[in-house]
Amino acid sequence: IAIILIQAEGAHLVDVENEVAKMDNVVAVYDITGDFDIAVIARFKDRFGLNAFVKKILSMPYVRRTVTNVVLNVVKEDFRVKISS
Repeated sequence: IAIILIQAEGAHLVDVENEVAKMDNVVAVYDITGDFDIAVIARFKDRFGLNAFVKKILSMPYVRRTVTNVVLNVVKEDFRVKISS
């Protein structure tokens, strides 16, 4: 599992998000605040797949830079969160 942060050119943010969302291995794409614009959660069989994926993102037009974080251990992963009203 990798968490990839993407900095994109503002006018093309949605274009980048939509292209990344179509890519194999992508579990989630989030529009975020802070130094980066997009957070991507993706799964890979091995580091070679991750390497190819990151290089593909970096070659996309309007992508300025990325930071990749590799998950070492999943402590909790449950997207069925109860939201109180």
